Amino acid sequence: MDVEPLSPETVVVLVNGWGSIPRAEGARAEAPPASAAPLPDWATADATALERIADLLFPVFATAGTAERAELITGLLRRTKVLPTVSADGDSVAATWSVKDPRDALTAAAALTLRRQLAEHDPARVGTCAADGCADVYIDVSARAHRRFCSVTCQNRTRVAAFRRRTK
Repeated sequence: MDVEPLSPETVVVLVNGWGSIPRAEGARAEAPPASAAPLPDWATADATALERIADLLFPVFATAGTAERAELITGLLRRTKVLPTVSADGDSVAATWSVKDPRDALTAAAALTLRRQLAEHDPARVGTCAADGCADVYIDVSARAHRRFCSVTCQNRTRVAAFRRRTK
């Protein structure tokens, strides 16, 4: 089965919505329904599979070391047995990725996204929210590359708390 990398936003939504650690830290007891996942048409997974995949991906975001992140992503790629392939459509040739087991397709696609992100951008652009009580993940695709929070809400909450501590 051919797979394509997911968008960075889709990987973030997958981990934050279905990952057990981000949900626990954010006091979100239940995962959203599997039908709420912004997944491509070829990806089929129930809520249990989405949670398992999100929990496999979370350590890549939570680890600060570049070498350890690279090992984690390599492990995911090996686990899913994703292979580079070449397909022909008439006279045109395209480089693609494939997995033998369709159940591994979503994990492989997310791992390919993280592989590309880390290989082509500063590894520090992948992380977990710096706000207290939040473990949501982010992939910084901004031009300035200074992101430390999962959302503006967490950023503002942290800044307001720091301001209040300073002005007491």
